[in-house]
Amino acid sequence: MIKTYTDRGRAWETVNSWWVLLTFAPFGLGSFLSFLYIGFRVKHWPWLIYGLIYLGATIAAFSLSGGISTAIAVSSWIISIIHAFKTRSSFLIQLDVYKANEKVREQHKMDRLRQEAQAKFQIPDSTTQFKPPVPKVKSESDVRNFAVDDTQKENRQAESATSDASDAPPTNTTQTGNGRRVDF
Repeated sequence: MIKTYTDRGRAWETVNSWWVLLTFAPFGLGSFLSFLYIGFRVKHWPWLIYGLIYLGATIAAFSLSGGISTAIAVSSWIISIIHAFKTRSSFLIQLDVYKANEKVREQHKMDRLRQEAQAKFQIPDSTTQFKPPVPKVKSESDVRNFAVDDTQKENRQAESATSDASDAPPTNTTQTGNGRRVDF
């Protein structure tokens, strides 16, 4: 019976282990691709470095001539196959954890972008979301004060109109819709 490494099941692990097949390409031609893939997939730098090492070995094997190139190609090919099977379990566990935390990483990314935007536009942290204005509830005392203020304004306008009437040219004392007086 094949051992499973995650709770996702044998089918999920088999599907996500396709990269191991790349190491079986003749003379290790796909070995570097498999390690570069798994390194980028779970952001694990040692596997990326191994991918570059296998790439260097493949380039060296095909650029050199003679028996040394064959020895490099065959040995790197066999080593990469063994390395892939040893690495598979670690990759599957890391991929499982990586996929389980995708939403958390996405939220952290959005929070970081929001903080950068706030810093760029010099907005304080407390105003991260726009809130609609709260309607002001008028109390009885506000309504009474408002009525008193209106009568006081009318009295002042009447006084100013009578005192300025002798000095000012004739004007139309009716007001327009925007609250301004119209002169003729």
